[in-house]
Amino acid sequence: MRLFLSVIAAASICIGCKSDHSEDALATKNLVKIDSTFNQTKWQKKVDGQYAHREIMYKDVLYNDTIRSLSETELTSLLGQPDYKEGFHYYYRITENNLGTWTLKSKTLVVKFTDSTKIEWIKLHE
Repeated sequence: MRLFLSVIAAASICIGCKSDHSEDALATKNLVKIDSTFNQTKWQKKVDGQYAHREIMYKDVLYNDTIRSLSETELTSLLGQPDYKEGFHYYYRITENNLGTWTLKSKTLVVKFTDSTKIEWIKLHE
């Protein structure tokens, strides 16, 4: 009797743990796809003081060789004015979490120019 109950328990565990890899299940999981490609209008759009779309698009800017060849004027035309500028460093805020006036966590895209005509590097500061 114990052997019979053990076999039934083991079989129900195996059947219950079966993962569904059918085409219908995979198609349903892929219905919601986030568009992460760069979009100038979405990049510059602020919603409630936050840039709602930059989090999913910043990698397109960070790793894009064409953007790295832009001049200062061309970059600001594409990305808009930086949130902060210090010398040849341009700071574009990606995300920022605050507690009152204190910044708890932020993610910023930093662009450094060698002069006004050439980008030296683009980095992500967290």
